Amino acid sequence: MIAISYENNGKEEVVKRFGGETKMEDAVRIIKSEFPDTELLVDGNRFKWLKSGEKRLLISVC
Repeated sequence: MIAISYENNGKEEVVKRFGGETKMEDAVRIIKSEFPDTELLVDGNRFKWLKSGEKRLLISVC
């Protein structure tokens, strides 16, 4: 699983890589702890879109 940050200026950055045993709920919790103002935008089965300030964060199963 991987978390990628997308900014309004087009910048894309991998912010976190998770081990194979990490559950999606745990990945969301970890990202929310690193980006405290994060809110969930889209709740998919194999991906989650979150918003933190001007950044959009995608957590997806690789």
